Amino acid sequence: MTQKDLYAVLEIEKNSSAEDVKKSFRRLAMQYHPDKNKEDNAEEKFKEISFAYNILSDPEKRNRYDSFGIDGVSGDQANYSDFSNFGGLGDIFDAFFQGATNQKQSNLQGTDISIELKISLEESHNGVKKQVLYERNTSCKTCKNSGQKEGTDLGKCNECGGSGEIRRVERQLFGQFVNVMSCNMCTGQGKVVTDPCDECSGFGIKLDQTEKSIDIPKGIRTGQKIRVNSFGNSGIRGGTAGDLYIHLNIPEHETFKRVEDNLIYELPVSIPNALLGFEEDIPLINQEKNHMMKFKPGVQHTEVFRIKNKGMPKLNSSSYGDLIVIANIIIPKKISKEEKKLIDTLRQTLKVESKKIPEELSVLHKLGINFD
Repeated sequence: MTQKDLYAVLEIEKNSSAEDVKKSFRRLAMQYHPDKNKEDNAEEKFKEISFAYNILSDPEKRNRYDSFGIDGVSGDQANYSDFSNFGGLGDIFDAFFQGATNQKQSNLQGTDISIELKISLEESHNGVKKQVLYERNTSCKTCKNSGQKEGTDLGKCNECGGSGEIRRVERQLFGQFVNVMSCNMCTGQGKVVTDPCDECSGFGIKLDQTEKSIDIPKGIRTGQKIRVNSFGNSGIRGGTAGDLYIHLNIPEHETFKRVEDNLIYELPVSIPNALLGFEEDIPLINQEKNHMMKFKPGVQHTEVFRIKNKGMPKLNSSSYGDLIVIANIIIPKKISKEEKKLIDTLRQTLKVESKKIPEELSVLHKLGINFD
């Protein structure tokens, strides 16, 4: 056990923070690690800084050391006599700061692809089949995704001996760990390309254009997406392909506005029609024949009329939203002298029945504002 001051070993002050302890250890461990530093005292120095970090990085051990000195942590000495199976610097840091783990993984799966598809409101209303053309990595047909020239076999990976794994037995501060990692050289397959395919240059995949027919369901909205399994980028050497994501974009419509599954139609109404009542053909989406509506005298500005089940279809349902007609009374900004005389005459006879605005016509009521 070292008799040196542990703070001095890590080259920090006694009031240093936990982050300072960690930073100093990283720096010194890299400097004195036996794999990098071949000086005679490097291994002993590395043991000292490892022991110092073991104590000072633990709040309880650090408190005992501050109170009783080295005798307070005499039972915490670790055995570092054998560095023959110690991993590299990256493994040292993983063990100290994250713990040794099984790192075997596969990186052969293909990645996903996202594309945007514009459709009209009419197409969303009826549902539609669309052809999309996009680029993706596809499996090379010449080498059947292996990357190896046709008629030849893949070679055994020399790095892992054909196992696809790199195993390291590490003696760390907290005991002995077996770290199992996927071999980077062969990506965990145990075999490598020795004679590359001329068509794909040994990658097993090649960039190509793909055309895919997409079924767009009724009622889909802007921002929603459709996933097509296995139509993303192909994997390598038999790895599963990623998925294709279709992001829907429905531009604003000239006639209708969509609110959830309802359609909004703003109907321009003249003052005479609002006073006397009128009939009007209301357009319906995707229908040649309009819907004839009768409006009684006294139509109010922003008054709402509802046509049931003439809105958008609800996604994955047989029901529909409504078509909501909003009366928008248009007041002309310019009138002729003759019109002015007629309106002035009307003003003498047409009076507001009550000074109090009916609640159902109040703008404040429609906005949900209550002063009570």
